[in-house]
Amino acid sequence: MKFKKIVKSLYIGFLRMLKRYGFADIVLMTGEVELEHWHKATGETTVEKLPLGLVNFNTVGNDLKYQIAQAIGASHDIYVGQQTLMTQASAAGKDGIVYNYDGATGYPTTTTKDSGGTGSVAWVKFKGVRTAAGAETFTTVGLGIVYDDGGPSFDYTYASQSVSKTLASGDVLTCYWTITIS
Repeated sequence: MKFKKIVKSLYIGFLRMLKRYGFADIVLMTGEVELEHWHKATGETTVEKLPLGLVNFNTVGNDLKYQIAQAIGASHDIYVGQQTLMTQASAAGKDGIVYNYDGATGYPTTTTKDSGGTGSVAWVKFKGVRTAAGAETFTTVGLGIVYDDGGPSFDYTYASQSVSKTLASGDVLTCYWTITIS
């Protein structure tokens, strides 16, 4: 575990060094996903950071990069929640975190802004909570704005991640999603 933290720290340090010494036009964006699964049957909680690599970053989508570029030339909101943050019961047209956001059936979460910070590194953490109504299986999770549950899809997908989770009825899956721009 300590090795992963060292590699992650070196990676971030290297990217910041590139930016500091002549690569000033680089905007670094990373996403980190942590899933917390509470099992109703046992009362136990398991925590998993995704992806399962040396550096736990997911891909920040081109839609977020596009929205940032558009904001440079105009007054343009780019943040999740500019409309309304979704709830598990009401997701259409709203922003947030959805499991299987790109599959036949999307599973919305009740999404809240958990925390954030500004300065040389700006970051925001979202929290999406899903309580399973029955057996539910997830293969992807997405963070975006203006969700279309008929698709299911977002108008703008800011970040996405592959997952492998199956919930029993009453299980609770909490997704903590941190987007960092430095």
